[in-house]
Amino acid sequence: MSQDRSTSNGTVFFTAAVKAGVLVLFLLASTWVIIRYGGHLWKVLTEARELQGWVASYGARGPLVFLGIQVFQIIIFVVPGEVVQVAGGYLFGAWAGVTYCVVGAFVGSAIAFLAAKWLGRPFVRCVAGAEKFDRLEAILNRRKGIVTVFLLFLIPGIPKDILCYVAGLTPMRVGVFLTVSALARLPGMILSAYFGHFMAEQSYIHVAVVSLVAFLGLLLGLIFHRRIEAWLSRRRGQHGS
Repeated sequence: MSQDRSTSNGTVFFTAAVKAGVLVLFLLASTWVIIRYGGHLWKVLTEARELQGWVASYGARGPLVFLGIQVFQIIIFVVPGEVVQVAGGYLFGAWAGVTYCVVGAFVGSAIAFLAAKWLGRPFVRCVAGAEKFDRLEAILNRRKGIVTVFLLFLIPGIPKDILCYVAGLTPMRVGVFLTVSALARLPGMILSAYFGHFMAEQSYIHVAVVSLVAFLGLLLGLIFHRRIEAWLSRRRGQHGS
């Protein structure tokens, strides 16, 4: 009996040590990348024209580079996703750009979701920030998780990439989460990719129309996302008893 307990304690300790090691390596690698390439990377990843030129410089390998950037943008969520999506539409056309964005977001979301599930709550709370984490965790911890995730990923103004990490702490299965989040992300990705495509075509009337639709969506999201979050929290109280 004591031997079984000793083995169990050893396994727990080993798992914790591996997780701590992975976290330390991640932090060290991130620090090195920021120090070495931070200025250039930030410019490339936050300005659509810089990103377009950088991806285009890889020629035939451009789509693979773009996919890698989309995955990176989801995992390192301080990078604005709209810039990447606009660049995708500009470089590859609307539908190819949307396809690459969806595939990259699918992979990046899976990595973030599974990393959170493996590394646990303290890791996610650390990387997301205590205030955002507590607010999103309270909303996601409810019975109707699929509806909640869909609405949160659909509405502009809510930090979707952080949600990938927080959702990893829920009982939701990875396949369900990826399907729901991808469907909810799709309208925004289509708008961004079409904006980039029309910019490349210099079709400025279409650019103006897409910009207006995107602006209205963002405005409605900024106005109502707190109210929707509060409504979802009230539902939690009603169904949680």
